[in-house]
Amino acid sequence: MKFSSKVYVVYVANSIMFIDPHLSPDRRNYKEFYKLLEVISQYNNSALIEIHRVVYSESGKDRILFKPEEMENLFRKNLPESIKSAKLKIEVFVWDDFHDRYLISNLIGIKLSNGFDLDDNPQAKTTWARLGRNDRDDIQREFHPASREHKMQYQFSLNGS
Repeated sequence: MKFSSKVYVVYVANSIMFIDPHLSPDRRNYKEFYKLLEVISQYNNSALIEIHRVVYSESGKDRILFKPEEMENLFRKNLPESIKSAKLKIEVFVWDDFHDRYLISNLIGIKLSNGFDLDDNPQAKTTWARLGRNDRDDIQREFHPASREHKMQYQFSLNGS
């Protein structure tokens, strides 16, 4: 995964929301996620970063519910030093359930077919779609802590890790 330093959103966004129900930096298919945060920290220390995911992993009878300290450890254990020392404000929100995946900022909304999950197959393709302003605003409201659309289970900050 390569990132260009010319990504406009990284420079000027006030807030960036990573919404993916299964985002888990300890899993192989999400191993590159922290590189996104590193790029942001290099160019925009003032943006509020929000990570939104569900309280469980697996599905059906194999579903495992995470306790708050387990979820926090999951995000902290591989947190790179560059992010720990950055001045980014990173909040993690853990919800009861949701399905769709998005990248939302105060500048743009993007619907992500497969979220921030990477495939090792170099031939694999995924399609992202730009959202209109109204849809972006609706999603921001949907994932606000006071929203009644989903039940927030808990939240924590990755600041000063």
